[in-house]
Amino acid sequence: TDLTAPVITLTGDATITIEHGDTYTDPGYTANDTEDGDLTASVVVTGVVDATKAKTYTITYTVTDAAGNQGTAERTVIVTHTKNSIAGTYSTTESCTISGNFGPYSCSITPRTGTEFTITMNNFGDFTNTVDLEGTLTGENGLDLTILSQVVTGITFAGTGVLTEDGATITITYTADDRVDQ
Repeated sequence: TDLTAPVITLTGDATITIEHGDTYTDPGYTANDTEDGDLTASVVVTGVVDATKAKTYTITYTVTDAAGNQGTAERTVIVTHTKNSIAGTYSTTESCTISGNFGPYSCSITPRTGTEFTITMNNFGDFTNTVDLEGTLTGENGLDLTILSQVVTGITFAGTGVLTEDGATITITYTADDRVDQ
């Protein structure tokens, strides 16, 4: 009586990280059974990676031998936002607790050397100057944003934000402290 399940061996790493917007190509797998031999052609793969959404996906590989024993393996695919995948120009509106609502205006994100990027805000709020703020992405899928504490034109800026999975919307909560208002 065959009681031994077939073994699925993944090609490459069991966890793969790709950039939001890239194409995911499965690196492959093999399946072998002590009694039935090579069962690779019988493996059923379930799960889909949507690289347009920064999420963590599980791909499951299943195969059953002639005796009914089932073997499985899983691969985790992490789709993450990066400074390059969020680079671009956004239409921006703003709600200021002191002086009201502003916008729409232009906001662009530009990758920088290292792990940072720059958010350039033009004519937002009641600031007349263009403001370049440095930020970083964190979290497994790059959905969290941090505006590093920094002084620009005498005003201290700091904040946090969150990106939508598709990267179309970034919501940032920040303070701009000129030592008069915040």
